[in-house]
Amino acid sequence: MTKDEIINKIIEADERLYKVDNAIIEAFDELYKNHKPAPKGGFAILPQIDIYPDGIWTRINQEKDNINQLEVEANSLIEYFHQNLQELNSFENTIKPLKIIIKMLMIAFPLTVIYPLHFMPIATNQNPEITFNLITIVESFFSLKFILLSIFFFTIEGIFYYFLTLTNELAKSLKSAKENNSNNLRDIKYYSEYF
Repeated sequence: MTKDEIINKIIEADERLYKVDNAIIEAFDELYKNHKPAPKGGFAILPQIDIYPDGIWTRINQEKDNINQLEVEANSLIEYFHQNLQELNSFENTIKPLKIIIKMLMIAFPLTVIYPLHFMPIATNQNPEITFNLITIVESFFSLKFILLSIFFFTIEGIFYYFLTLTNELAKSLKSAKENNSNNLRDIKYYSEYF
C-alpha cells in the first residue's frame, strides 16, 4: 500500500486518532517490521484481512492521551503567559504616573515649604518687606535657620530621590520581564509543531 492508503486505513479503523501523518506512518512501519508475514512460495493470492497486532490500539490510545495531556499543559502555560503580560502592562501604567508625582513633589517642596519657612519668624503686626541687601543675604547663609532648613531640604529631597531611583529600577525590571515574555511563549506551535 502507499503511504496515503496506509493512513486512510488506520484512520478508518479508529476515527479518534489525530491526523498526524508522520506519526501514523512511523507507527505502521514499526509494527510492520515486527509482524511482517513470512514469504511463502507459490503464486496464491491471499485475501486481504485486517489483522492488528496485539496491544496496538492500547499503545495508540496511550499516545493519544499523552498528546492530549501535553496540549492541555501547553494551553495552560499560554494562558499563564497571557495573564502575566496583562499584569505587567497594567503595572507599567501605574509606574508612569508615580514617577511624575515624585518629580512634581521634588520641585514643589522647596517652593511651597522651604521658601516660605525662610521668612520665619516674622514680627507680629508688621507687614513683610522685600528688599535686596547683599549683606543680609550673606549673613543668612551662616545662620542657624539656614543650616536647619538646608538639612530639612536635603533630607526630604533625598527621600524623594530614593523613591525615584527605586521607581526607575522597577521600570527597568518590568521592561526586562516583558521582553522575557516573548510571543513564542504564547503560541501553541512553539510547544509542538503537531498542535
